[in-house]
Amino acid sequence: MRLASGIVANYWASVMILYNYILISFRNLLRNRVFIGINLAGLAIAVAGCIMTYLVWRHNWAFDRHYEAARRVLYRVNMTQREQDEVKEYAYVPVPLGEMLRGSDRYTGTVIRFSSIRSALWRNDEEFTEWTGYVDPDFFTLFPFEFLSGSARALQQPSALLISASLSEKLFNTTDAVGKTVELSISGALKSFEVGGVFRNQPAQSSFARDMFVSYTHMPYIPDGSWNLRYNNLFITVDDGGQRRPIEQELQSFIPRFAELDAPPLSFTLVPFDGMAQRDSAQVLFGVFTNAAMPQVIVIALAVMSLLILAVACFNLANTLVVLAMRRLREIGLRKVIGAARRQLLAQFVGESVMLCLLAVLLALPVCELMIAGWNLLWPTLKIQLTLTDDPSVLVFMTAVALITGTLSALYPAYHITRFQPAEALKGKVETGSTGIFTQTLLGLQFTASVLAIFFSVVFYQNLRFQQRFQLGYLDHGVFVINQQDSVQFTRLRQALEQHPGIERIAGTQDHLLYSNNFITLRSGDRHAQADLMRVGAEYISVMEMRLLDGRDFLPSDGPGSVIITEDLAQELSLSKPLDQLLMLSDTVPVYVVGVMAPVYASGTGKKRRPMILQATAAPAYNMMLVRAAASHADEVDAHLRKTWHTLFPHAPYSGQSTDLYRYASDMITRNITYVFAFLAVTAIVLSVAGLYSVVSLNIVRRTKEVGVRKVLGASVGQVMWSTQRRFVLVLLVAIPAGMLLAGSTVGFLLRLLWYYFEPAGVLTVIATAGIVLVLTAALIGAQVYRAAQMNPVLLLKTE
Repeated sequence: MRLASGIVANYWASVMILYNYILISFRNLLRNRVFIGINLAGLAIAVAGCIMTYLVWRHNWAFDRHYEAARRVLYRVNMTQREQDEVKEYAYVPVPLGEMLRGSDRYTGTVIRFSSIRSALWRNDEEFTEWTGYVDPDFFTLFPFEFLSGSARALQQPSALLISASLSEKLFNTTDAVGKTVELSISGALKSFEVGGVFRNQPAQSSFARDMFVSYTHMPYIPDGSWNLRYNNLFITVDDGGQRRPIEQELQSFIPRFAELDAPPLSFTLVPFDGMAQRDSAQVLFGVFTNAAMPQVIVIALAVMSLLILAVACFNLANTLVVLAMRRLREIGLRKVIGAARRQLLAQFVGESVMLCLLAVLLALPVCELMIAGWNLLWPTLKIQLTLTDDPSVLVFMTAVALITGTLSALYPAYHITRFQPAEALKGKVETGSTGIFTQTLLGLQFTASVLAIFFSVVFYQNLRFQQRFQLGYLDHGVFVINQQDSVQFTRLRQALEQHPGIERIAGTQDHLLYSNNFITLRSGDRHAQADLMRVGAEYISVMEMRLLDGRDFLPSDGPGSVIITEDLAQELSLSKPLDQLLMLSDTVPVYVVGVMAPVYASGTGKKRRPMILQATAAPAYNMMLVRAAASHADEVDAHLRKTWHTLFPHAPYSGQSTDLYRYASDMITRNITYVFAFLAVTAIVLSVAGLYSVVSLNIVRRTKEVGVRKVLGASVGQVMWSTQRRFVLVLLVAIPAGMLLAGSTVGFLLRLLWYYFEPAGVLTVIATAGIVLVLTAALIGAQVYRAAQMNPVLLLKTE
């Protein structure tokens, strides 16, 4: 009985001790609520950023994870081609390769061809435009979609198509649409298709998130057409990893069959499907018909942002805990006298810090929701969401962040404050020199991180302006590109559009910037070069505002024997007087130079500029129309184009697009990343200044008597300010150049992930960064110190 009573008594004693620890902790927090509140706000923002970064990383990591069978055995066939003096890898292969491999006796696996284009379909005379996947029926054996009605086997019938639940609702207002018919535009002609199955919408993290699939037999193969009609993505199965090398050797045997191509393949390689989406995003391969994962630079930018903000918040908390701990020396001395062990004191201080971090995690949830809302506005195609109930890993991550942050922030303050002897602590005779050094070091680190963030933000803002002003060598806005089926269609449409007052020029072309990928070898004497080939009409250069440096534009009477080359191509061929020079295309076709134009950045600033050659082509070869609209009439012209098209060709899909879309996509990435780093810079400097404010304020409180004595002895306000805060000024003067050196050595890596042509950091970047830090620090902290230095010394001495 006595034993049981003793156990109960000890239990309740432990509970009361824990209760007292918690009560003391809350009292200390409330006593310093202003400084604790500043740290809580900073930690909440930092933790919210970490949670969002984790969600983005998880979104990327989860790409294609649900295709378990395909991840084990599926490979994509990539190819390499020679461009100028380098070998480049592409994700596509020539369309005939799939049938060649399928007919080989030495390969018995599964061959899946995949291509994707925007297709027009009609239901009850209403037109819809959807991304359509063209696949072989075996596709659904490796990618098991969940069908709500019908089945994937229906695709074995050439006239069947499979649609998503969302498209089925849009077309038929039900998901039970099997047997219903729609008309699909195939190669310009309408064909009737029957719905063979309705599948559940694929998740956003899918390489094959399409709303409609049809048999690959309907995909047109045009050897001299645009690249998406000449190439496709080819997937094959390799059941045994040891068979990968023999299969690759078998693929090489087909290379001679493509010798007639302008840029024949040099090799074929097998790339695992597992992790393919992430690699495609990181390498930015051309010829990817599937969905790629989130761009790597976005994930890196977010990770950098979150880690910097979290580091600043941790330094703030550690600094505040150090200063606050020095005000609790008598409490610690008294507890040691009555028998408290050092490990108990350590546990209490670390526990208080962890408790603060857990509270910050709770506050971070609404902040994270706001961040996610802003993210989803910036990146509508890369939406993320915070769902704690469906994804327990987020809870684990949040708890881990709180525990790690709280423990690391409190370790040194707890260790330092608990090492003193009780007598020293009770008498107040404690040396705090090492604490001051630690505080100054943390302040230096957090301001270094802030300088790093501001430097990044300034550099990306400069590059946002640089990219917007960069001259690509052609008009990148106000031009509409409309696909044509034949010259008759082109002529009818041109005649109907010519009288519109908002249309400035109309041209026809077989190839177009960003739409074509024709790479050709040419020769002048014994000099060889490679260039992008574009076959264009007589008015193409004037519509696209390409700048002629010498010679003339194409005339309607010019044939394929007339070419215009870029200045860099003339230099590569060592042509000092290129006009009327004879060039040989692919060593077989003679052409003559009639003009020289300025270099063209066909791929924008993201890739290295390549030489270009324009070859005159006649109206029968046109498959695109270019319509240039006056700047003030762009929307009006767009609506007129659509209306005129549907009037002239009621059963043909309108596929017009504005070149503004491509520039908008490029600008959006640049602008959004600039926003990310601007948010990083603002948050980091605010947290750093707030942390410095806390430390300076507590330092002033701790040195109140010293300030009063100095003023009694005749010290001026300036002398008092300098003597009490000179260490913090020195910290700033060291942190600013340190942060700039670190930023200058790392920012180039991030810039090269985005662009080939960019504006590096310069003197203006350094001046702007230093100015922002110094002005904000002086404005917010200087005022606080100045007020303390101006106080009546009598009041200061009484306070102590």
